[in-house]
Amino acid sequence: MTLSRLATLAAAALALATAAHAQYPKDNAVYKMRCDLLASQDAAIQTGTIPAILLPTTKGIPAAQIVTFAVDREKDNDHQVACVLFYMAAIASRAANQSDDAKTYGLFAHTEFVKSTGGSPSFGEKMTRAKVEAAEIRKPALTSAQLTAILDALSTMPISLTPPPAPKPAAKPGPKKH
Repeated sequence: MTLSRLATLAAAALALATAAHAQYPKDNAVYKMRCDLLASQDAAIQTGTIPAILLPTTKGIPAAQIVTFAVDREKDNDHQVACVLFYMAAIASRAANQSDDAKTYGLFAHTEFVKSTGGSPSFGEKMTRAKVEAAEIRKPALTSAQLTAILDALSTMPISLTPPPAPKPAAKPGPKKH
């Protein structure tokens, strides 16, 4: 392959990666509501008494994959999105009976909540976070299928603990009038 062909392929790959990155969720009012909701349930998540409406939200995605994406969002200063993702990782860890990981991810979620409200995390929180971010460097990137699954789960995270109303049954057709 010629050098110019390699350069063209590299430029195309970079353009595709940039376009995909532009589709990532950004902080907005919906993610703020989701982050606030999950922060209000932090104690329940930490004790494993997660509200029923939140249990299926991770859709079986391993916490480690969710954390990889959460770190990416945090690095782009999308703290509300990262908050939701870290809480999702804590829920996934609880579902897998990994309470230590759930506690760690809950701490990260709280840190992102604090950042999203203009606060600053403690020194201890920053140090714990640095260890996880260093470990993320060695992990492989998420595949397209993994990323799609996480984005789907993230987009269906509720903004309220009140379940949506059940759909009304279709009206039965009455007798035909002649």
